[in-house]
Amino acid sequence: MRNLLASFTILTLLFSSCANDEANTQERAQNEWTNFIQKHLLGEWKPQSITVRPLLGQAFVLKEYSSLGNDADVVRLHKDYTGVFQSHDALGQVKNIPFTWYHKLDELDIQLQDDRVLKTILLNKSSTELELSINLAHVEADLIPLIPELKQIKDKEHYEVYFHFVK
Repeated sequence: MRNLLASFTILTLLFSSCANDEANTQERAQNEWTNFIQKHLLGEWKPQSITVRPLLGQAFVLKEYSSLGNDADVVRLHKDYTGVFQSHDALGQVKNIPFTWYHKLDELDIQLQDDRVLKTILLNKSSTELELSINLAHVEADLIPLIPELKQIKDKEHYEVYFHFVK
């Protein structure tokens, strides 16, 4: 009877140990995947330029961000998949626009507080540069105050906006 009880105790410890190892392995794998996905994305990004061009052809608009906004404007991406776009008006007033973000393969999706989801294509991601594109029709209302000439474009769904950022 004692041998049976000892065997049962050993088996119980063995199985509980395996379950803990499995949970730790899954958690470790999830953390590794998150670190891989977020590699180079986390941090503070400074807008450098905005380019608007048709799917085929030359750029319709190419603007250095310094001519559109304030050099102190930044986009911050945090490890918990939240972020903020911090912009400064001409008087130096700070406006924070919080968002959540999600990255998968070649997409970086941004959900704003008004529940709009901006599905961008991740064109370039490195430790120092980030380039995204999105269809003009999705961000036209946001960009027209900065780039009024966008009103001239007729078929907005045939144009892409390219955003270039640096760390």
